[in-house]
Amino acid sequence: MIKISVNDKPDLMWNDRLFNSGYGSKNQSIEEGKSAQNNNKTPQFITFVNDSEKIVGQLLVSISGRFTKKNLSKKLVGKFLKLKSVVCTWEYGPVIFDSSYSEEIYEKLGDYLISKNYIVSGWQNPLQTDGISILKSKFQIILWSTFMIDLSQPLDILFQNIDKKSGRKNIKRSKERGVNIELITDENLIDFLTLRNNMRKKQGLPARAFEDFSYWWNLMQPLGLSGFLTRKNNEPIGGLLFSHIDNQIIEIAVARSEIDTDEKLYSQDLIKWNIIEWGHNNGLKYYNLAGVNPNPINSKELGIFNYKKKWGGTKYDYFGLKSL
Repeated sequence: MIKISVNDKPDLMWNDRLFNSGYGSKNQSIEEGKSAQNNNKTPQFITFVNDSEKIVGQLLVSISGRFTKKNLSKKLVGKFLKLKSVVCTWEYGPVIFDSSYSEEIYEKLGDYLISKNYIVSGWQNPLQTDGISILKSKFQIILWSTFMIDLSQPLDILFQNIDKKSGRKNIKRSKERGVNIELITDENLIDFLTLRNNMRKKQGLPARAFEDFSYWWNLMQPLGLSGFLTRKNNEPIGGLLFSHIDNQIIEIAVARSEIDTDEKLYSQDLIKWNIIEWGHNNGLKYYNLAGVNPNPINSKELGIFNYKKKWGGTKYDYFGLKSL
């Protein structure tokens, strides 16, 4: 029989268990909880304990309000406060240390989420997908996928696995067209953020303050946060942040300029190849290209799917959990 324990603060061994599990990510770390607090969310550290009082799984979730009295008219307050008003989200979890408890862990988690009446949006680690089907009658279970590159292969094989026309040629073109690449550091972090904010502005999304971004960077960097920035004629044209924890590289945030697109400089292709080289040379196991819809519903999703597929990784299916 599994017991569930929910706390506002982690126990002292939280990160140790996480990073020794083989399924660790920054998204389930103590530092991610601190980042959530900095963004006005409430972290909850959930542990699953067996009859021997051994922790067999854990999950970090973020709790945030959807509606408040301040952003609703008096006429709508009563109506909306009767609805589910608290959102519970997570990524790359739960982290399960003993797979024989997978179904019990999901069952306990489902009962807890329903008892709290949360609006739920949670996503598994692609390397750990057992057990979630037990909740199919209580939640939406959404199929999703990612492509993962096995970085233990020889470097020449990794390069040959990339699609020749849409990958290897683009890497060569990027170099020939004068694109230079560098690691993101404290000194050029502002260049990446400026580039990303400009991109987000064109997409109708809000900019992020450098103070907040710098706080997050300094919080996460000791865990394994890095990135590459590209330039042409010293002008930033592209960037990509990634985490590298527990032998797995996971993409986090991308930035791209109109110059890169208009002049077909292919800076993102050059960055991805450099991440593959970097991960291989540093002894990491996987490069996770982040999620894609395995059944694209429009041309944009199809383009994303084909772009990630061209890097020669293996497709892994995993699932999301959402409220009915």
